[in-house]
Amino acid sequence: STVQQHHLTQPWELLGQGAFAKVFKARLKGSTVAVKVQIQYDRTIVEQRVLRHLSHENIVAFRGTGYLSEDVLQFGLKNGNQFIVMEYLPDSLLQYVERRKTPERQGLTANIVWKLGSQIAHALHCLH
Repeated sequence: STVQQHHLTQPWELLGQGAFAKVFKARLKGSTVAVKVQIQYDRTIVEQRVLRHLSHENIVAFRGTGYLSEDVLQFGLKNGNQFIVMEYLPDSLLQYVERRKTPERQGLTANIVWKLGSQIAHALHCLH
């Protein structure tokens, strides 16, 4: 579905950035979402086509796409930049692992490793 920039509640919080895009936390219709805004041409169009048709518990959910209708100077974003709106996941895998460390155990148990590996394998299977 198409998302208009003004439907994304400000202020946006910068979560991370790479060479081609910046990712923000914002709100859309009362839900917290992740917004990936392209800053250089990349595979955003291909990514949105793939995400749009996927539905799997271990793959981030697609919420919509759009184009910025005005500059967001605070983050160096320009009118016309394409964005993808996705499900927001508050924890990264690294944060998940770090929270499970104890003085006696500095990593994950074998059971958790197998469970995570299985979830990743099922998600990859869905992609192919």
